[in-house]
Amino acid sequence: MRYFIFILGLVIIIPLVLQAEVKDCIYCDTTGRVGCLYCNGAGFQECTSCYGTGVSQFQTCYHCDGLGRTYNEFFNRWELCSVCHGRGAPKCSVCKGRGVVKCYFCKGSGTTKCPYCKGRGYTKD
Repeated sequence: MRYFIFILGLVIIIPLVLQAEVKDCIYCDTTGRVGCLYCNGAGFQECTSCYGTGVSQFQTCYHCDGLGRTYNEFFNRWELCSVCHGRGAPKCSVCKGRGVVKCYFCKGSGTTKCPYCKGRGYTKD
């Protein structure tokens, strides 16, 4: 079947586009979402600034010079540094000392849009 359109004496033939058969997406089980490939569905990744340690890689504590402890002359003993709490360096400013950050690709949800059905949950053949 074809449609005919008359515009100022011209005949334009537009073929009828048939609907494609709709099938459930087998990759996402019709949810439209799949596990994130970058964080393996966890929603977070290791911090690339501190490599998961939670402490700054380029600075040392100004109070203990990176030792993590200070000598208390009054009590004549070594004590945990009151500034860095034994880490020897300040907390990582990117991950706030946690060692992990929210996944950039899935925004922390652990899932992304299905690449096969483009998040619709079904495919057209």
